[in-house]
Amino acid sequence: MTQALDGAAQRFYHKLGNDNLASGMAENRHVQAAPNPMAKMTISLPDNLADYVENRVASGRYSSASAFLAELILKDQLHHKLDDEELRNILRQAEESGPSERRIPDILSETKAKLRDNHL
Repeated sequence: MTQALDGAAQRFYHKLGNDNLASGMAENRHVQAAPNPMAKMTISLPDNLADYVENRVASGRYSSASAFLAELILKDQLHHKLDDEELRNILRQAEESGPSERRIPDILSETKAKLRDNHL
């Protein structure tokens, strides 16, 4: 991890590379080896985010900034996968329910009333 790129705005700089933690490379910390080759990546973060990443690594839960960021990306992928599955289920249920007997103005009125009731 290298700091002080261009002052306060962006000072967090980190590379993800082809080595893993077992390789013993202290200056390039990486997520443990995965079945796929690992890409090198350089990122810049504002000070407050860089400090947050550093604190998460210092907490001992993560071995490196790479490990922390890899976990965040995996969680994001899982979140989006669940969103896609949920959407598919909703669409499947809608198709299976058949045509609605409700009129569009009635549906809109009901939706607006629900939004008002929920203060949205």
